[in-house]
Amino acid sequence: MKRIIFVWLGLFILAFSAFSSVRQVLDEWLNKDLSYQKLLTEQVSAERAMAEYEGFFLPYLSIGTGSSGFVFDESGLKTGEIALNADFLHILGARVGISLPYGYTRAGDQTGWGFDSFVLTASRELFPQEETKKLELQAASLKAAFSLNQRRWTVFTDLVQSLFDYRHTTQLYAAMLEKVEIYRRFWAQENERVTKESYWKQVLTLEKMVQETQSLLIDYKQWQVYGSSEIEAFYEEIVTLIPSHAAQCDTGAFRARRDLLALEVEVKSAKKTGDFWYLPYLPNPQFSLSARFDIESPSLSLIQRISWSLSVKMDIPLLDRGERELEALKRKRNRDLKVLEYAQAVASLEDQMEKLSLKQRATLIEIELKGLEVGQSLERLQRDERLQKLGYLTEKEYRISYLDHQETELEYEKVQQKQIIGQLELLKACDATFGGL
Repeated sequence: MKRIIFVWLGLFILAFSAFSSVRQVLDEWLNKDLSYQKLLTEQVSAERAMAEYEGFFLPYLSIGTGSSGFVFDESGLKTGEIALNADFLHILGARVGISLPYGYTRAGDQTGWGFDSFVLTASRELFPQEETKKLELQAASLKAAFSLNQRRWTVFTDLVQSLFDYRHTTQLYAAMLEKVEIYRRFWAQENERVTKESYWKQVLTLEKMVQETQSLLIDYKQWQVYGSSEIEAFYEEIVTLIPSHAAQCDTGAFRARRDLLALEVEVKSAKKTGDFWYLPYLPNPQFSLSARFDIESPSLSLIQRISWSLSVKMDIPLLDRGERELEALKRKRNRDLKVLEYAQAVASLEDQMEKLSLKQRATLIEIELKGLEVGQSLERLQRDERLQKLGYLTEKEYRISYLDHQETELEYEKVQQKQIIGQLELLKACDATFGGL
């Protein structure tokens, strides 16, 4: 548990500082994401419900006129009452209300304004199961926070992938344009028919690729508002800092996921409910206590000024169509089902983490293979450079070789970016806290 806490703390500190430069971009994406905004509302609602339950000491305050309101006749105001009401919820499973009325009465010698009796009311079921309700609210709050965080990581991953794709596409587009221009010059300067046709075929092939690449750039209009220096700054920050985040997310960190914690709470709630599986067969009487304290009779003793009443309401089913039996069965079965659900969730996440880990290892091998291709491409480029200096290759031919090498490096970068996307998937799977965002 201590290790998990330190993992979360490390992720929070690192994430808070890591994404500060792209915070504005991410906020823009989140503000436009409908799913995120809906989940944000759900989280606020869940947190508010939990706060209302735990804040039983903070009452609901209101001022009301009472049931009769203000009554007027031909002589003016006859009766009227203004009451300050305070309602407390969930105090030892009971609902408690306090009322202090201040009213007007015109009846003989008692005409005028004054305080009426101070009223205290309390109602409670015999088996309120308040703890179960609290656990349910805790689980709902954890689930809402988990879903919101998952969506935040999804949006951020989409942002990073989009940035990678845009940067790769623009660089590839620039290289293709230069290649088209060079091959056009080859074609224009060539007189031999077969070779000239070959150059022209290459021109057409490249122009087709240019048009296809240009059409892809339409999907990245959101990045075109930034200059190349900003794009590179975003890119460098991401490729530098995300790996340091992923290093904190080991295979055991997923056990701190809030959806798992929510399931643990639900298991606890189901066990408590299951322990009282027989309650549907028992009456659940509701007790209501009302106490009045006479403020206007100071001559009376304290005991004489207090009046109270106690009421009991109860329904005892004598015959039903199996509803009680079904409810009792649900209580017992739900306990076992929640335990099984938790076990399956843990097993599924263990498999998911293992798959993500294996995927990362495969990507590392792919990076190594691409690195070998880059090395071979660099050797060819260095050879062509020597040939160009010796006069065996023209400047344009050497430039084609350079652009080919550049494309190989771009493919190498793309595989490295694939690894970073995999690291983001790990962070999402661990339910890593995304800083203060």
